[in-house]
Amino acid sequence: ILDADFITTGTNLSGFVALDGFVFYCTEDGYVYNSDLNSIIAYTASNKIAANSSPDLPTAIALQAEKILCFGNNSIEAFYNAGNAAGGSLPKYGVPEHVGSQNQRSIVSLKDDIYFVVSTRDGDVSVQRLRGLVPERVSTPHVDMIIGSASATGSDIYASAFTLGGYSYLALNIIASEATSYALNEDGGYALNEDGGKQILEFAASTPTNLTRLMVYNIDLNIWDEWTGTLATFIKGVGTSSINNIIAGSRIDTSGKIYTINPSANAEVYADDGTAYSAIVRTSQVDWGTSNTKFDERITLIGDIQPSGTVTCEVSDDDFSTWTTVGTFDLTLKDPSIGPCGSYTGFRAYRLTHAANSAWRAQALDIRYSVGDH
Repeated sequence: ILDADFITTGTNLSGFVALDGFVFYCTEDGYVYNSDLNSIIAYTASNKIAANSSPDLPTAIALQAEKILCFGNNSIEAFYNAGNAAGGSLPKYGVPEHVGSQNQRSIVSLKDDIYFVVSTRDGDVSVQRLRGLVPERVSTPHVDMIIGSASATGSDIYASAFTLGGYSYLALNIIASEATSYALNEDGGYALNEDGGKQILEFAASTPTNLTRLMVYNIDLNIWDEWTGTLATFIKGVGTSSINNIIAGSRIDTSGKIYTINPSANAEVYADDGTAYSAIVRTSQVDWGTSNTKFDERITLIGDIQPSGTVTCEVSDDDFSTWTTVGTFDLTLKDPSIGPCGSYTGFRAYRLTHAANSAWRAQALDIRYSVGDH
């Protein structure tokens, strides 16, 4: 429960960090609170410190370089443990940074760095990295436009960080706006009550959500990409023996499943949770050097013979706008062929789709065509 990467909260209370036997959190009343020493359930009312260097309210909390970081809408304020018997008397460290976060779910730590989505207080939204208590921007203008547009329409952004295949990644899951917050319920009752009746808040588990975009940043290569997955909300790296995996939980899929990616030694995987991956190859446009009408008389797929399976062939004669199926290759045959495949003027592109839980390897398309008089 103390892993703030997996804690998503409502508007009243942030996630948690632990330092020197204390548990710290912040709330919108402007304070950083801490537990009693070596306890996660005992809290003394005086164990708090005002985060008031900037006139904004706390939105999130994090830990870096043995410093407690309180994020506001437009500030980052640092505190440190000076060895007081009660952790509430935390001296401030340095001067506040004048950049803030959206909320706790848009902050994640990886190794010694913290990644966060800045608030909209100054207009544009961006992704920044806090390294050595100094923020720096890592997002591109195009990524800023995507997350800024989502934020402007009320979408929630969940940040995750993990390592896979020797690279470090940051993932931003942009999800359509969720409903109001509720206390964590168990058997219909409120959970995790603290002194004075404070509640640890979480969105209702039954709240419907929809994934809008999944933006992924390769930290080591400084490259942004968009993944086509539609389920992952929380992504976490784990290690088992000599093999590293990533696991993902979802706020969209209500099955309760945990998904994993395991790049173990030469493991061949062609399906995800029982659904086969589709291998799709799309060619560039060709006109065979003439504007006259062309007739595709026969198309042959050059590739491996398989014990079963087919590959669907489609064509587009309008600059990739629409696709028409012209036939299906039988992969159990040597040199499988289809035809005739219609006529066209100008350019034509070809698209091959292999949708099966099995391997497929092809080398080329052998196209037999003729050219008309005009």
